[in-house]
Order: sequence, then structure tokens, then C-alpha cells
Amino acid sequence: MQQSGNTSKYLQRYAEPGTAALYNQLFSRSSETPAYRFCLCLPVYDENPQILQRLQALAKHQARCLFIVVVNQPNTVAQASRANTQFVTAINNQLPVLATAPGASLYAIDKHSGLLLLDRCTPGRQIDPRQGVGRARKIAADLALQLIYGHRVLQPFIFCSDADAHWPDDYFIAVQQSAAAHSPKTAAWIYPFKHIASPAQDSSPALHDATLLYEKRLNAYVHGLNYAGSPYAYHTLGSTICIAAEHYAMVRGFPCRNAGEDFYILNKLRKTGSIVSLAQPLIYLDARASSRTPFGTGSAAQQLAATNGSEPACFYHPALFFLLRLLLQWQDALAVAMQRDTALPWAEHLAHFVAAQLDHQSPARCDLTQRFTAAQLSDAMTAALEALDFASGLQHCQRQAMSAEAFAKHLYCWFDGFKTLKWLHQLRDGKLALHNLQLESMQREWQRLP
Repeated sequence: MQQSGNTSKYLQRYAEPGTAALYNQLFSRSSETPAYRFCLCLPVYDENPQILQRLQALAKHQARCLFIVVVNQPNTVAQASRANTQFVTAINNQLPVLATAPGASLYAIDKHSGLLLLDRCTPGRQIDPRQGVGRARKIAADLALQLIYGHRVLQPFIFCSDADAHWPDDYFIAVQQSAAAHSPKTAAWIYPFKHIASPAQDSSPALHDATLLYEKRLNAYVHGLNYAGSPYAYHTLGSTICIAAEHYAMVRGFPCRNAGEDFYILNKLRKTGSIVSLAQPLIYLDARASSRTPFGTGSAAQQLAATNGSEPACFYHPALFFLLRLLLQWQDALAVAMQRDTALPWAEHLAHFVAAQLDHQSPARCDLTQRFTAAQLSDAMTAALEALDFASGLQHCQRQAMSAEAFAKHLYCWFDGFKTLKWLHQLRDGKLALHNLQLESMQREWQRLP
């Protein structure tokens, strides 16, 4: 990895306390620990020790890989949980120890691969519940970055996943091949995924069906973003992410949040480079209940499964993405127009733009033009922007940009994945009443869009 100023600065100022010390104790002075090619980071909280078998299988197909496993739990629990204790005991019983440090043990999986177990589950080492899985991911990824910077991990990628994942044999090599084919400005890679029935005791056919429905919801949302031309059209599951090390440092690592940390770091990463959604290989994820985070796939599937057989309306109305496409096209036009007139009234410009665009739509193909006037649509779009304080964002872009191209770039950074989601919610819940739909209704509505 190139010795970048961003990485050095991050490790010195923003990395988790003790990262450098742990690196020095376990790696920098030891000739016993090998240099690894790849590094995979895993937060583990009350998981089955059988995950070790999956890691061992992956190591057989990709030699010289290191797994950084953060066994964690909130500090609201007095003692390490039974499941966490059993997990650590299983590792101790099955793998030989290479090196130890306070709160950390490095094991050999085979002659060339290793597992680094970090204790964040015993009293004094536990995690603030408000920081949760985000903190656990940051602990692991910061150490991975330190290892890459110190040339103890040779490939500059921080692979991130979860204990519910089943990794394909070519899991690591897929990103390496993609990186060689794409621009060095790639910030992250997203693996395709599919949920499968889980062997867990708390799983059930109803939960499996609910998880598959939620997966369709996720796919439909990304499809809608792609249709709209959003630069934030990618999945945001923590089980499926790989981050370029340099870009990880640029965004100052994982946010310490108890949920949504995957969404927020990808939102930042997209502003530093591209996000590549891989076509293959597929990661299989267990469909299972989960209370580890306040929201996410596990908790969402539980809620869907609790609907007593009635199909929930959990899909965004496709018309929202049609309006998002109009909005993003308008943003490009606005960037050009404001170079000519910095005092241009943006809401009026949006109204004219929407009216002109809808004039070109066939009423038979576009249901929106039958139900609403152009003025009603532009008014709703404007109200949703005003709820985000769009005027302040516009002023920021004007101050930063010296050209239409730069203005458009700043505007896309301001109207990011999070603001896109908030804008869609404002529009959905506003006067247009474009409420969520059931699966078949959503599919029919897509067919009505141009």
C-alpha cells in the first residue's frame, strides 16, 4: 500500500485507542507471524462457534488470510454472555496460539492463515451500547488498516462481513480482480447476496419468508435508485462490503453507531470514489431473527413475520423514483442555470423544468400525469426539498463551486444517500399520498412508468 498521508494521519489521530500498541505487540516485532494477503473483519455477538468452520473452509481456498474477530457485547451486561464465552472457549480449544496481548490472541488456522480474536465482551472491555456494532467494526477495521500500512497485510482492502454470511471460494479474489479492472478511485465494493434458511433454533418458515420479502424490498429500493440515476444506488448490508484502505482513512473509519453504520460509511465513501456493485460471487446470508441492533435485516424480518399472514405494504411506490429521476435531472440543469444567474429562484426553476419534462410524457404511460398536474408534482417536490433546508445546501454549493461541473458535484454530495432517503419519505408522506405498496401492486406500478 502506498504510504499515504491520509492513512498516517488517520492512524495517528482517529484510530481506536490501543491500535498501534496492539499491532506492535502482536506483529511488528515477531518473526513468527506471517504476512497475510487479505484481511476479513467480523463483529461477533452471541454467535455459534460453528462460524469457525466457515472461516477454515475459506482459508483453504485462499491461503494467507487473516480474520479479525471482535467478540463484543454491551457494557450494560455484568459478565460475558454464555454464548460469547462458549465462542471464545471453542477457539481456544481448536486453534493453536501464535501470540497474545492484553485483550487479544492471535491463532493459526493453518500454516499460512490466522485468526485474531479481540475481547470486547468481558468486564472492562465491553462496548457502550450506543456505539454497538459500529464500534466493533471500527476496532477491527482500524487494526486491519494498521496491518495494511505496516505491510503485514499485503492487499489494500478491508473486507467486512458478519457471522450470518457464507462466503464463496473466490470471495477475496473477486475484489482483487475488480480493482485491477476499475479506476483506482473505487472506494468500496458490494457483493451480491441471497438469504437462505438458517439452522438457528429461533428460525422458522415464516421468518424465512419474511426475510425473503425484506430482501425483495431492498432490491426494489436499489432498482428504484438505479432507475432514477442516483449515484447512491447500491446495497448497504454490512455483511457484503469491502473498502479500499485509503478511502477508509479518508472518511475516518466506521461511525460508532449501534445500527446503520454500514449505510453511513458507504454514504461517505461514495463522496470519495465510486462504489462497485459486483455481479458475482454471491454471498449467502442466514435468514434469522436478531435483536443485536435496533434495526436491520433481522429485526425488520421479525416485524414482517409478525403480521399474522397478511402481506405488508413494505415497498416504496415506484412513482417516487420517477420523481427522483426528474429531481436529479433538474439538479444538473440547475447547475448550468445558476452559473448564468446566481440569484435564480430555484423553486420556480424546478416548476418550469417539471412542466417541460412532463409535456414529453405520454399520459397513457405515465399514471402521475393523469392523477396530478405538473404544478402539484413540483409543489410536492419543492416542499420535500424545503424540509431538508435545500436553500442552505444550495448556498453551500455556490460558495464552493467555480463551474457548473463543480456545482453539480457539490450538489450530488449534499443530496447524498441519506438526504435522498429523507426526501423520498417526505414525498411519500406528503400531499401526493404515494404510500407504500404490496409486492404485486408495486410490480404493476413499475410497468406504468416510462
